[in-house]
Amino acid sequence: MIHFAKDMPNYFYQIYQFTLKSDFPIPELIEIEPKMTDLFVKQGKVPDRLGNVLKEGDDSDGFIHCQLNDDEILLTIRGVGKFYIAGQKNIVVEGYSETPREEVRHYFLGCCLGALNVKNGFFALHGSAVQIGNSCIIFTGPSGVGKSTLAATFLAEGYDLLADDMCVIRLDDSGTPWVYPAEPRIRIWEDSSLVLGYEPGELEKLSPRWEKFVMTPKIQFARDPMPLKAIYALHPIDSGELEIIDLKGFEKIRVLLVNTLVMPVMVMLNLESQHLFFCSKLLESVELKKINRPKSRFELKELLSLIESDYGH
Repeated sequence: MIHFAKDMPNYFYQIYQFTLKSDFPIPELIEIEPKMTDLFVKQGKVPDRLGNVLKEGDDSDGFIHCQLNDDEILLTIRGVGKFYIAGQKNIVVEGYSETPREEVRHYFLGCCLGALNVKNGFFALHGSAVQIGNSCIIFTGPSGVGKSTLAATFLAEGYDLLADDMCVIRLDDSGTPWVYPAEPRIRIWEDSSLVLGYEPGELEKLSPRWEKFVMTPKIQFARDPMPLKAIYALHPIDSGELEIIDLKGFEKIRVLLVNTLVMPVMVMLNLESQHLFFCSKLLESVELKKINRPKSRFELKELLSLIESDYGH
């Protein structure tokens, strides 16, 4: 059990399904009034190893090392810090002294909360989600394909952001998938910011050491979970026309599996079969289509109109 010192300041936030209480500020989130919380986060010393380790391993790049036992997860992220998850409610964060705090918080909000979501039976999909009417859609695909840029284009047309980078999805008892609000910000590369009309230097960097920038559309941010109606997988092509293509059978499952986040943690927790079942149930009520996007041009307004027409908005 983690105990918060009474003389330490406490900050309260809402992210995904969590009401979060932290002993350090997280400016990437919108602070809320103090209330009953179900996730407690603090800064502190984190051990190099867990006791009674059952499984451990690295991600494909060797960037993240994960250990777990019956009740704990320890993530060690090279050059960033260590993140200790105890049970389903407690997290301790230890960022390395040479690492900018922005990067420590970035991996806490991403990898660490992603691992906790997976442990709690939620699906973490790599993508950006925007609200359309009383539901939402997700843009998924590999890094750099334009998910965040497309989401920013939808915001420019008056839509609200629900999540960027990691979309956390839960199936309710009726099988309806819900996407939970994440961080009220969009991460984009400088070339994307110029395409969107920003001047060089107008946006803040995600970290002093990174060449990625942050849009903070706090006014246009959906605060409540939204039912998911469609997923669009962005696919760059060398030549051809911008078009939306219906996918069939296992092609749809493959898109979800390829774009699943924190998969190493899922494998260590022996959740592969459960995840495959989740993906199958998700596709019973969600349209999943591929968007072929020519590499030579990224016509954002044309793509937005194409998606609006396909979605029936």
